[in-house]
Order: sequence, then structure tokens, then C-alpha cells
Amino acid sequence: MDEVKDNSHLMTGTAPLGAGPVKLDVLYRVLPNSEDVAFPGFKGEIRVTSEYAKRLFDTLPDGVSFVMAKAFRENAYENLDQINLPGVKTIATLCHVLSIKRGGFAYIVEYMGVVTVSLNAFDLDPHDKVVVCRAIERKDVQVDRLALQGYLSKFQSTYEMLRQRYTALPMLPDLSNVALESTPYVLANFINSDVSLKQNILECVSPIDRFKFLINDLDRFNQDAKIDYELDRAVNAAMDKSQKEYILREKMKALKDMLKEFDGDDSDEKYEKAITDHPEMYPEDVKKRIREEVDRMKMMPPGSQEGSVIKAYLDLVVKLPWRVSSKDNESLPQVKEVLDSDHYGLVKQKERVLEYLAVKSMTKSLKAPILCLYGPPGVGKTSLAISIAHALGRKFEKISLGGISDEAEIRGHRRTYVGALPGKIITSILHAGVNNPVILLDEIDKIDGGGFHGDPASALLEVLDPEQNYDFEDNYLDLPFDLSNVLFVCTANDLEKVPAPLLDRLELIELNTYTKYEKMNIAREHLIKLEEKANGIKDGMIEFTDEALDLLIEGYTREAGVRDLRRRIGTIMRKFAVEYLQDPATHNHLVVTPAVVEKMLGNEPFIHMDADKTPQIGVVNGLAYTEYGGEVLKIEVNTFEGHGNLIATGHLGDVMKEACQAALSYIKASAPKWGIDPDWFTNHDIHIHFPEGAVPKDGPSAGVATAIVVLSAITQVPLRADVAMTGEIDLRGNSMPIGGLREKTLAAVREHIDTVLVPKENHKDVLELPKETLAKLKIVEVNNVDEVIPYVFVTDPSTIKDEIAERTHVAKKDDTTIQPKAGTVVSSVSA
Repeated sequence: MDEVKDNSHLMTGTAPLGAGPVKLDVLYRVLPNSEDVAFPGFKGEIRVTSEYAKRLFDTLPDGVSFVMAKAFRENAYENLDQINLPGVKTIATLCHVLSIKRGGFAYIVEYMGVVTVSLNAFDLDPHDKVVVCRAIERKDVQVDRLALQGYLSKFQSTYEMLRQRYTALPMLPDLSNVALESTPYVLANFINSDVSLKQNILECVSPIDRFKFLINDLDRFNQDAKIDYELDRAVNAAMDKSQKEYILREKMKALKDMLKEFDGDDSDEKYEKAITDHPEMYPEDVKKRIREEVDRMKMMPPGSQEGSVIKAYLDLVVKLPWRVSSKDNESLPQVKEVLDSDHYGLVKQKERVLEYLAVKSMTKSLKAPILCLYGPPGVGKTSLAISIAHALGRKFEKISLGGISDEAEIRGHRRTYVGALPGKIITSILHAGVNNPVILLDEIDKIDGGGFHGDPASALLEVLDPEQNYDFEDNYLDLPFDLSNVLFVCTANDLEKVPAPLLDRLELIELNTYTKYEKMNIAREHLIKLEEKANGIKDGMIEFTDEALDLLIEGYTREAGVRDLRRRIGTIMRKFAVEYLQDPATHNHLVVTPAVVEKMLGNEPFIHMDADKTPQIGVVNGLAYTEYGGEVLKIEVNTFEGHGNLIATGHLGDVMKEACQAALSYIKASAPKWGIDPDWFTNHDIHIHFPEGAVPKDGPSAGVATAIVVLSAITQVPLRADVAMTGEIDLRGNSMPIGGLREKTLAAVREHIDTVLVPKENHKDVLELPKETLAKLKIVEVNNVDEVIPYVFVTDPSTIKDEIAERTHVAKKDDTTIQPKAGTVVSSVSA
């Protein structure tokens, strides 16, 4: 190549052309730049702020050039883990670094453009973490000198006219002394041409083509001529019709076309073009509706409100993925691997997903089931739905239903209303861009319904019915849309709050309360890693012992899931981060032991029952199942002289009050069995109390426990404190089946109960209890109250009938015996 020539007389301060050969066997570093284009033979400056660019110049060896290429987007190489090579234009400029001014936030790099090059063989330098490529020099083709001079003369005359006419514009440079070949580069740099124009000039291999681009670019300075020319050309195209109305309309059309640059394309043709270019993407009834609405819009006066409504409707119809589907991942091993990596346990739930995929693969066509994941908060319902979408390779959308009270949120508003919008179902599909996403309907049990705005739960019936949702019709869309390919996943905490017709359409999958063993594994495999990433803790800086995790689970959290456990782990990590930043040399590693947990989190908020195992009169351990998991429920009874009243306190629901009444009726009917004087009930009041009165309680499963504690209070026989029980009672004392046995037994293990009495009819549920629970509890299955008595009473009341008869004897009017003292008042025991 030629030696460097001195062109310092150019007013742009550019450098000469041709600054050395391009070595074909060298890999050059690539600097993406979306803001400017470097030209060969010209100096320039670039301000870089990205970590990638700083790393490139920090590790660039002395005397080595780099390639500046126009990037397709900003920060093209910011994330090298997901890099899209090449990410830049393949025609670029080889540059030589003249100087680098390094600042804290940005580097100022002065460079010299060398030659125009073609790029190929893009790769990633694993050592310096920068993109490299090979470069081949591009040389200009030979052109006719006279033709080139003609374009130069045309350019110069237009350029001089603009300099003299538009004095308000920034002063344009005098190009009379600029070399012929340098003119396009000089002007493109000086007048701040568009980056795309600069790139087009760089890519040209013919000097004539460069001047063509340059002459076209000058038109943007000739605003009056451009407007007049465009307007006249649009009008003259239709001058064969001389009517004044037609001319005005053509002018209006021409003005609209010129305004598209600022307002966007709002023409009618784009809708017709959409269905003609891709006819296979739209059903016939949709194409017909689009054409009808377009014809209506053409009749509307410009700027009318109705025209805007029609346009918004057409935009929705055209963008909806009527026949656009994503391909499912049908590899069962891959799906299982993804589900196992995202969630610990949940064997039955994962099996159901694999069954769905297997049947779909076998039949090649399957209506998606409506899955409903239900269970206490924090057990992973939402994250499992996200994992299902990830495993299947589908798009994921979430719709929060909590508190929704308007049917239009599901079905959409009719277009006759001002501000009408489509419903959440259609909107989610529009966002997903495919007609078979995974849509999560979160908190389906918390929908408000039956009010003035309709019942949204009833509106979901069509959406969630596999036999109906193939032609779901949104009020706004007013066209049937096939939802049968959508995999709907619902979540709920309490199925009793879900309307029966809606519940009938759901395939229920329960996510149970986690055992302590499961929580330990989840914390080890997932929670600690997630909180390390969230709090900026590097791997190996903090370790949790098994004893510390056990203390966190037992003493600092009381939940069915692991949400609060994660919060506690995050709190410890944040406190460690404070210590580390204050003294990095001393606090660079932490082993979390029980002592560290107590130091960072304070005293344990939850005290367990094993502190008091003394048998008590009138106090029994019941088991309750709430939407937050299982609880050990203390039931207390006091008796005192009165008029045979039953008092039940503790924020009880109607069902629980009726269970108390049924238990008392059984005790009254069976009183002779234990030697209780029947007259005792008419002369005494019974007060049944469930502590923690601020917490609502309802359900029949405390019936057996209530009967036992009432019998203890009347007979004055103590009850064991290490035994708990559950079971509904009928009027004949039978123990009837209950729900939530897993959660109730886990609560018993947590409170260090030794024995749990359950109804015989819950045998199948006992067989499904976790092994860890069965190893720590003695489960006794009973048929009635008589079978419960030997396990819970210190002394069987039937064996001391005479003593009980004496205690409960009520003196008659002619009875001279001394009336026994009223039943002992038992002090309240905290739950």
C-alpha cells in the first residue's frame, strides 16, 4: 500500500489514507459501535463506557490494531454468555489506537482509520473475553474518471446553492480544496450524517456510488424544495381527474404519507397486506371480519373517535397468534431433568406433567388439561407452573385473579363502551405471541363474585372447560378463539372457596406441607444458592451447618412452605455482607451455627410444647388444618355451677360450634357409663375455649377431642399432654374421617407430640404419610371415643365410676348429704 500522505490542510483534521497492510493471519479485536462509523484515513475519537469496551482496550497489546464495526444494537457484546455472533456489520474499518485517556466511568480513545475491511470467522477469545475476527482489505473498483467528475460537479453546484440559500443552517465547510476521493468522507463526518448513511458510504466499492448517496443526503437540507416536490408529484399522478374534491383528497393523502415518518403508518392497506402476505395465519372468518372493519374505517371522517376505535380493534385482530404455535419439548428425559433441577420432591406432581407429555406424543393431538395446584402458601405452586412452562419449552404468562370482581376482566368489554379493552385471557395470549402458552391463573380461590359487575368465577367456566374453550369468544374480540392448546394452570390455597361448577372442571394436584427433612434439602439445593445470588455473596463465603438449618426450621419459622425460611436465610446473608464490607480481611468467611443464628436473628419466636408434659384436667391437644398448614390446637374446658348452659369461645365458626354441641350431647347420653350423675348437667355450666381467640377457627374435626376434654373436666381425670387427636364425632361417639392428615401429623411432629389418634377410615391417608413422620409418631387408628380413652386418660374413667359418681353427685331437696364442691376450675394454658 502507499505511504501515508500529509493532508493536514483539511479543515476536519483528518489523517491520511493507507496506513499499512492488513495481516491475514492475525485475529483482530472487534469493537461494536452503534453511534458512529470510522472512515479509513481519518482521525476520530470515541467515548466508551461499557465493560466490554474497557476490557478490550485494557488488554489490547501495544501496536495492535482493532476493528470498529457498526453494531445492530447498543451493547451488542455486553452479555458474552448469550452472544449472537457476529452482532455487527461485516463491512468495517481497521483502526489504529493513537491514545487512550482512562477515566473512572468512561475511556476516551483517539484512533486512526486505516483501511476498509471485510470481516469473517468471528470467535470469542476465552482469555480476554473479547470478540475477535479475521479481516480482508476491500479496495475500490476502477471507474471512469469523466463520469466521476460529472457527479462531483453536480454535487458541488448543489452544495454551493445550499450554503448560500440556507444561512440559518450550521455553516457548511468549503470543499473546494478537498481531494476528490476524500469528499464523501469529509462531508459525512462534518454534517453529522445519519449512521446508516455513513455505513452505506463505507460499504461502497465505487467512488461514483459514494457520490450518489451524498447527493441524496443533501436533499434533507433543501426542505422547501423537498416538500413542494413530494406534494406536486403526489398530486400530478392523479391530475387526469380535474375535480376539486379529488385533488384535495390526493393532497391530503400525500401529506399523510409524508407524516408517516413522525406519526407512524396508520393506513388501511397494512391490514389487507397482513392477510394477503400471510393467508395461512388467519381463519376465513377472521379475514372476513378484517375486511369488513377496514371498509367501515374508510367511511369514517379523518380523526373521528369511531375510526380510532376500529383501528385499535384491527391492530388486536391482526396481531393475535391465530395459528402461531411454539413447538413442545417432547423429550421426556429432558423434561424430567428440568423439573427435578427446579424442584425437590413433588414426585406425584411431576409424574402428572410427564403423563400429559407422553399422551400428547402418543396421540399427536391432545386437548390441554386444566391443572389446579392447591396447597398452603409458600409450597411452590407458582414456581412449579413456571418450571412446567420451562420444561415444555412454552411461553409463560401469569394472570393474578385475587380480588377481581368484574366479569369483564375475563371476557373483556363490549366495544360499545368507552375505553373498552379485551379480557385478561386474550391479552395474555397477545403478549405471549403464540396460541399455546402456559397461562397461570393465580389465586383462583380469591375471586370476588356475584356483585354488580357480574361473577368472574362463572366467566371462567367457559375458559376452563376443555369441551368448550376451543371457541372461546371474548366480548371485545367478538370472534371465536381456540384456547384448547393453552395449558392452563390454576393455583389455590383453599378449595372450599372455589365454586363447585368451576372446581368440577379442574384436575386437582395437591402440594402438601413440606417435612423438616424436605425443607433441609430445599434449603441446601435451592434457597441458599438463590439468596447468595440475590445478596451478592460469592460461592464459599458462607456455609450453613445442619444444626443451624434445623434451628431455623424449628425455632424461627412455622409454615407449610419455605418462603419464610428463605427470608431468614437472606437476613443472615445481609448481616454477613455488612460485616464483610466493614472488615473484609477478618469477616471473609462465615460458618453459620446455632449460635450465629441466635446472634443475628435474636431469640426464637416459636416455643414448642415439650417444655410442659404434665397431665392436666380439662386440657387436650387437638389438631387443626388451616390454609397455612397444620397446627396443634389446645382445647380447654372449665365447669362451674350454673343452669346447664354451654359456652363456646375462641372466634369459632358455625360448624365448630355445632361440633361442640354434638360432643356434649354424646357425653350427656353416655354419662351413666362413667358414673356421672345426670342431674349434674342441669346444675352446671360448661365453658369450652379454643385459645388464640383472634384467629378464626372452623371445621368439625375437633369433635372427638372436644368430647374427651369435656369428659375430663366433668370427671376430674387428667389427660396426657403428649397425645393429640383428630376426628369428627357423631351423636353415637363414632370417630369419622377428616382431611389434612399430613399437615396435622407434621404439626404434631413439630410440637414433639408422641402419639396421634386418627379415625380408622383415614387408613389410606396414614399409608401415604412421609416416612419421617411415621418414624417419629405413634399413629393409632380408632373407631370411636371409647377406643380413644385408654390412650389419653391417665386413668380410665369407667374404672372409677364410684369415685366419679361421688364427685358429680347433686343433692336433692330431701337429700341430707353434703353437696360436693363444683368442678375444679382449670387455669388457662397457652397454645
